[in-house]
Amino acid sequence: MRDEITVRRLGPDDADVVHAFADGDGRAALLDDARTIWVLTDADNEPANRLYGAAGGEPREVVEWDFRYEER
Repeated sequence: MRDEITVRRLGPDDADVVHAFADGDGRAALLDDARTIWVLTDADNEPANRLYGAAGGEPREVVEWDFRYEER
């Protein structure tokens, strides 16, 4: 049994999706630019990496750290 994956381009009405995954001012503004293709995956996600490569994407290595702050 395979899991189904839906890939779609986000638009200006999807700002809440961007805010759920990215912090910082102006990130949702990228949705107004039709040239923006916002794609992230893990290095070991072979199907996604093959799909993005076949579509003409070029991989780049990114290191991301996430810290959760608690109220004191």
